[in-house]
Amino acid sequence: MSEYKNLLAHYDQDNDIKKQGLVDHLFEVSKRAKDIGSLVNLKSLCELVGLLHDLGKNSDLFQLYIKGEYSGKVNHSSAGAKILEYIEEKSRNVYNIDKLLKNEKVKIRVWHLYKEILQYPILAHHGLYDIIDNNFDYHTEIRLEYDKNGEYDFQGKGLNFFIFLNKEYKVISGKSIYDLYYEGFIEFIKIYKKLKKMASRLDDKLCKKKALNFYYGALVRLLLSILKDADIYDSSNYYRKNKDKVYSKDELNVIWKQMQDAVEDLYGRFNNKLNKSELDRVRTNLANEIHRFSQNHNYGVYKLSMPVGSGKTYASLRYAIANSVKFNKSRVFYCTAFLSVLEQNASLIKRVLGDKYVLEHHSNIVENFEENGDEEDEKEYLIYEYLKESWESPVVLTTIVQFSNTLFKDKSSNIRRFAKLINSVIIMDEVQSLPTKVIYNFNLMTNFLTNIMNCNILHCTATQPNLDNKVALQYPCFYGDHSHKSFIIDSIQNAQIFDRVDYYNLLGEDLNTVLSTEEIVSHIKRQLKNEMSVLIVLNTKKAVSNIYNGLLEDSEVQNLDSEIIYLTTNQCPKHRLEIIETMKQRLENLRNGKGQRKLICVSTKLVEAGVDIDFDLVYRSLAGIDSIIQCGGRCNREGKKFSKGKLFIFEYEKESLKYLPDLEKQKIAAKSALRILTRKRLMDTKINIEKACDYYFTKLFSNEAVESKYLEYPINKEETVFNLLTTNPNGVTYYKNKNNKKPSFRLRQAFKTAAIHFDLIKEDTINVIVPYKNNELIESLYDAIDSNNYSDIKVLLKQLQPYTIAIRRLDEYGRYVSKELDDEICILSQEAYDEKVGLSKGELQLLIC
Repeated sequence: MSEYKNLLAHYDQDNDIKKQGLVDHLFEVSKRAKDIGSLVNLKSLCELVGLLHDLGKNSDLFQLYIKGEYSGKVNHSSAGAKILEYIEEKSRNVYNIDKLLKNEKVKIRVWHLYKEILQYPILAHHGLYDIIDNNFDYHTEIRLEYDKNGEYDFQGKGLNFFIFLNKEYKVISGKSIYDLYYEGFIEFIKIYKKLKKMASRLDDKLCKKKALNFYYGALVRLLLSILKDADIYDSSNYYRKNKDKVYSKDELNVIWKQMQDAVEDLYGRFNNKLNKSELDRVRTNLANEIHRFSQNHNYGVYKLSMPVGSGKTYASLRYAIANSVKFNKSRVFYCTAFLSVLEQNASLIKRVLGDKYVLEHHSNIVENFEENGDEEDEKEYLIYEYLKESWESPVVLTTIVQFSNTLFKDKSSNIRRFAKLINSVIIMDEVQSLPTKVIYNFNLMTNFLTNIMNCNILHCTATQPNLDNKVALQYPCFYGDHSHKSFIIDSIQNAQIFDRVDYYNLLGEDLNTVLSTEEIVSHIKRQLKNEMSVLIVLNTKKAVSNIYNGLLEDSEVQNLDSEIIYLTTNQCPKHRLEIIETMKQRLENLRNGKGQRKLICVSTKLVEAGVDIDFDLVYRSLAGIDSIIQCGGRCNREGKKFSKGKLFIFEYEKESLKYLPDLEKQKIAAKSALRILTRKRLMDTKINIEKACDYYFTKLFSNEAVESKYLEYPINKEETVFNLLTTNPNGVTYYKNKNNKKPSFRLRQAFKTAAIHFDLIKEDTINVIVPYKNNELIESLYDAIDSNNYSDIKVLLKQLQPYTIAIRRLDEYGRYVSKELDDEICILSQEAYDEKVGLSKGELQLLIC
C-alpha cells in the first residue's frame, strides 16, 4: 500500500520541489470543501465530492502524464464519479435506505437523484457538459464507461486505491467513506424537501416541475463551485509561502465591526450637520428605518424602493454592514448595471470603508483559459486560475454582468465565484435594468440564493420592476423571508420633497412625432436661454455623435459660450470617473451662481441612473419608463433650483434600434403606458409619468409572455436557456426517438449549451488595459511578467482594474495591443489612447462596447 502514498496530484517538471501527493490533495480539498459546505448545511456532500474528485489520478497513465512521460489525453475525473455507483450499491442495504425513505416519505428516485447530483460536479470539475449531448446520448453514462477500452484499470487498481483511501479516511475521521455517503444523503433529503417546497409555491403543474429541475441544477452548480474553489485553492497554493488570503469567521467579525464603526461615524456626521435641510432630515430618517430592518432579517430578498436623491447608496451600504455584523455574514456584494454608477459608488464606498478589504471588479483582465474536459494543460490551467479574481475579499463591488456570469456562465472563474455568494448580503442596484429575457432565470436563481445559500438580497431602485408580479410572470421572485414582508420601506411619507422635476412630452398627440437633429438642437437652444445646464441622453452611440456634432456646429450654441461634453465608454472607468467628477463640480458651481459658462453633456444611458449629477434640463430619447424616471434623477437632484427642473421625452429620427430589440420592446411598452396618462393634446405638455411605471412593467412582461418565450431567454425558435436548465424537453424528445425509451436518469439539463448562450449583454469582447496616468503600474506589470512573478502580477492586475476597456474581438485592433503571458493579458499602446477622448484611433472607436 505504500506505493499509493507516492502517487502525485501535482508536479512541476521545471522544479521537482513543487509536487503534491494525491492523498494529501484529496484530503486537503475535502477539508476545505467541507468547511464551505457547512455554511449551507451540506458539509458531508461537499467533503465527499472533494475526497473523490481526483480519484482517477491514481492511474498509471496520469502518473506518466504529470511527469511529462506521456503527452496524450488523460481522463482523471470519471473514476471518482464511477466509484459512486459502487458506493451506492453497497450502502443501500447496509444503511437500510428503503426504511429511511419510507420514514421520510420520499421515493426511491430521490436516492438515485442524490447519486447523480454528486456525480456531475466530479465529472465536470474541469468543464461543464450537457447531460443529453449533441448526439442525443446520456453523456454521463459515456463518461462513466471511460475504462471499457482497457486503457484504465478501474476494477483493479482503481478499486484498490479507493479501498486504501477509505482506510486512510477512517484513521483520520473515525468513519468510512460509506458513512460519509449516508450522512450526505441525510443532508440531501432535507435540501430536497426545501427545493420541493419552493417549487410548490407556483400554481401550474408544469411550472412546478420546471422550477424544481431548475433548483436541482442550481444545487449542482453550487456543489461544483465549492469543489472548484477548494480544488483550485489547494492546487495553486500548496507550494506557496504566501498563500491566497482566506478570512476566518473571527477575522470577518472584526472587519465588519470596523466597517460598522466607519459607517455609523458617517451617519453621526450627517446627524450633527449644521443647518440641515428638510431633505437631509428625510434621508436620515429613511436610513434609520432601513437599518432597523437589517437587524431582523437574516436571509430573503427585499424591495428597497427609494426615490432618486434619497440617499440610497449610503443607506443600502449601512444595511449591508449592519446585517453582516448581526448575522455573521461572509461577504457583501454591491452590483449595478452601469459602469458609471459602479465607478462613482465604488469611490464613495471606499471613502467610507477604506481600500484594504474592498475589491472593485469590472472585468476579467486575464482572459479565460479554455477548459476542455480532462484535456487541459494542468500547469497552465492552475497559473491562470491563480491570477483570476476569485472574489475572496469581504466587500466586492461589481457589475450585474459579472454577477450574472457567476450565476450562469461556463468559465471556470465564473463557476468558482458562485460559492462566494454563500451567506452574503447582495445589493442589486438599479435592478430594473435587467434585460427582460433573463427574468425567469434570475427569479428562480434568486429564490435559490435566498432559501438555500442564505443570502440577504436588496433590489434597489426608484422604479421597481415588480418581479413578483404573478399576473404577468409564471416564475415570480419570492420576496421576503418566512414573514413574506417584501418591502423594507412600506411607504414614503415624504414623497413630496422628492417631487423636483416636471416631465414634458415632445412625442405629439398620437405619440408618433419624430424630431430631426435640427429640431432637437433648436428646442435645446430655446430652453438654454433661461437655464445654465442641460443633459441629453440617447440610446445609441451613433445618435450621441449626431447630436453632439449638431450642437458643435450650430453657431447660436457657439455664441452661448458653452462647454460641450461627450461622455462615452471610449474612456476607461478611471478616466470617465474623472470627467464626471469635474462635471459635478462645474454643475455645483453653476447651481450656486458661480460662473456663467453653460454646460451641455451628450451621453448614452451610462449616466441615467445612480450618477450624482444635477442639471437644470434633461432630454431623454424615448426608452423604458424606468429609464426616463431614472434620468429625471439627474435633474434638479438636490432640489436647490428655484423652479422645478424639466425633462423632455422625444423620439429621434436618426436613432435606429434595429440591432437593439430589447430597447425597441421597451419603447413599445412605454408608448402604451404613456397613452393611459391622458387623452388630451400632449405636445410639449406636462405629464405625470410615475403613474405609468407599474403599468409599463406589467405591459412589458405581458407582451413578452404572449409574443414568445422571450422571458425564458430564447436561443432560437425552438430552444430557450430556461428549457435547457430545467427539464430539457427537446433533448428528452430526441433521446427518446434515438433510443426508443424514456430516460431513466433524473438530471437531464444541457448545462454547457445553456451557459454558452447566456449573455446578459451579447458582446464578443476582450478586455484591454489602457495607458491613462498609470505608466508606473504598467511598467511594473511588464517587469513582473518578465520575471514570472505571479504573486506580483495578481496584485498589479487588481490595481489595474479601473484602467480597462472591453473591445470587440476583431483583428483590426491588433497593431495597437501588446499581448502578454501567452496572450492572456492585453495592453493598449500609448498612441491609441488620448487623455481627453480616450480611444483615439478611429477603427478602435468603432470597436468599443
